[in-house]
Amino acid sequence: MTEYPNPDYYFKVEYGKLEMSFLEINGLDATSNGTKASNIELRKGLCPNNSLFESLILSNFSRGLDKKIHVKTLKITLMNTNREAIRIWKCKDSYPITCNISNYETESGYCVIDRLIFVYTYLTRKL
Repeated sequence: MTEYPNPDYYFKVEYGKLEMSFLEINGLDATSNGTKASNIELRKGLCPNNSLFESLILSNFSRGLDKKIHVKTLKITLMNTNREAIRIWKCKDSYPITCNISNYETESGYCVIDRLIFVYTYLTRKL
């Protein structure tokens, strides 16, 4: 039986000025013209525990249906162990629709994100 090495990588995610790291991402599906847009699901993430996370992510959930949703480009970069970019995806006009936080501790300086789901209009890829 052939053994494959365990890949050492992670996903760096940028949303506005906020930068997060995730171990799993689902939904990076696109057609050649970028018209197919499924939801992006980010799993097992770490985010700095500060008001920037609350203002960029959680504020969209507390706006209510009569308020404008703020959309941004969600940039996802697959990074290797040397912190070099392997692939880059950009999800245009994205905003979060689901956020599950398992651990929100001020002492550690980070919150653990179980699941964060974004919708977007179209997807581009580099590298």
